[in-house]
Amino acid sequence: MGSGSSKDGVINKDVGSTKNSVIFVQPGLKGVCQDSALATENLILTASCGDAGSTLVGVFDGHGLSGHYVSKTARDQVPERLKAAVESTQHELAHVEGAAAREVWMRVFSGVFSDIDEELRKDLFHNRDSGSTAVVALRLGSELIVAHIGDSRCVLARTARAPPNGKSDGGTIEALQLTTDHKASNPAEKVRVQEAGGKVLNYMNTIDRIFLPGKSEPGLAVARAFGDFELKSHGLICRPDLSVRSVDPRDQFVVMGSDGVWDVLTNAEVVEIVANAWPRSKAAKQVAQKAVAKWAEEKHANSRDDISVAVLFF
Repeated sequence: MGSGSSKDGVINKDVGSTKNSVIFVQPGLKGVCQDSALATENLILTASCGDAGSTLVGVFDGHGLSGHYVSKTARDQVPERLKAAVESTQHELAHVEGAAAREVWMRVFSGVFSDIDEELRKDLFHNRDSGSTAVVALRLGSELIVAHIGDSRCVLARTARAPPNGKSDGGTIEALQLTTDHKASNPAEKVRVQEAGGKVLNYMNTIDRIFLPGKSEPGLAVARAFGDFELKSHGLICRPDLSVRSVDPRDQFVVMGSDGVWDVLTNAEVVEIVANAWPRSKAAKQVAQKAVAKWAEEKHANSRDDISVAVLFF
């Protein structure tokens, strides 16, 4: 992505770029920044990568008193744990496709996320009531795998199909959301939490949050996360949802962000910003800058959330 891009295998943290990706974290105005991001090129390689190689990017949004610790721990552990998991299953992955391949990838990412959560569990003093979301995208050659927990989001930008009359300007970009926000208000997530004994209530006429039975805490807005161990026996899980797809010529890039982005910008707005960014190594920062401006316009400027953006170009 230019002379400032890092070398293969180097893990960029929070701000930086690789040949095919760029990340940017903009601290908010609530105190310690609890967001983090990563990007690395060709750390994970399999026979299927070919000349395209591999790119790994991720965004992590912490919450609670020690949310910064949880998000950074997850950010730091994902690359090597995922590398080891892929290497141990690459023979199996080379001989399966379709639904069978997706099952293997689910096992890989579920195992990585579970192992990170167990590592965090060793420090209950900090992580009992603190946690983090995660959205991670791995491109291996022509294959794209996206795993996520919480409400950090991944959106695919692709060239729109020509209309039936065949007339098209050839440059229209459409946004396709690849993840579903795991908010407490999500009907499926709410049912699962309630069946596990958690209590989901609307908090001060604003948003649904998860509480312990008979208590007015912790009031968590997401239904899947690392950490937050006091809720793990009441419906909160760290099992990711997964999107597995083959990258085709219409696909241009994926952009990931914490809710500091999506609370003020639509999927289409974010895709447009990235598509028009030049040089593209500034794309993530330009999304963050637009989100900062929107927070100032539409919300209380002094309560602006942390903002994390990661872009993976195809």
